[in-house]
Amino acid sequence: MLGKFSENKQISYYMTDNKLKLKISSLTELLQDLAIDNSDNLGYTISYLGSINKAWIISNWHIVIDSMPKYGDEICLETWASACRGFQAERSYDVISQSGETVIRVSSRWIVLDMKKRSIERIPSHVAEDYKSGIGPAIENEKYRMPKPEGEPMSIFEAVVMRSQTDSNGHANNTQYIAWAIDMVPEKIYDNYRCFDVRVVYRKESYMNDKVKAKTYLKDENGVKKLITMIVNADNEEEIHCEIATLWRE
Repeated sequence: MLGKFSENKQISYYMTDNKLKLKISSLTELLQDLAIDNSDNLGYTISYLGSINKAWIISNWHIVIDSMPKYGDEICLETWASACRGFQAERSYDVISQSGETVIRVSSRWIVLDMKKRSIERIPSHVAEDYKSGIGPAIENEKYRMPKPEGEPMSIFEAVVMRSQTDSNGHANNTQYIAWAIDMVPEKIYDNYRCFDVRVVYRKESYMNDKVKAKTYLKDENGVKKLITMIVNADNEEEIHCEIATLWRE
């Protein structure tokens, strides 16, 4: 595949928050669906991958938000593989407003998982060739570096992974961790500030009935609120499932 794969979407009410803005978790659901549709278009459907016990699994997000679409907006979602080598694939996205402006840029990193062995596999050369776009990344020189939490958490939340939060791979869907992290944002920040940067790294799967603990740390840097949420195994906090960092400004 050379070039970009794109789809047009309208923002539905269920995708939005209390300000009728697209939720960050809903945004990642749209991006996830776009990646699946792109793979379907190339012949790597979920059914086919399942038949050979393989799955694409996301390991990192970096989302830069200039403006978040709102209820009723018509948007164009574009995606392309900006790199595909070794054990990792880089997938980029642009979200384009109805006025033609790129309002969100995204870089993401994916791996191929053997679903029986639960082990990472090298991406075959023919697969890399099929996904090849010939286009550079949406975010240049992305290293997926995560900020580290400092001090004591401002809040702690515990949950049990429910059936509705899991997907066909058997684990909590990647978008659920983002939803948990956003739920931890204090109302004063959520209502009065705008999230402009999201970074996520997934480290270990969690499954239905697993107990997880979300610990959120807050730091103020020159008027920017930096929130870091560590989602860990509630029974063994050394086992980290996911780290999410969001930046907010007025």
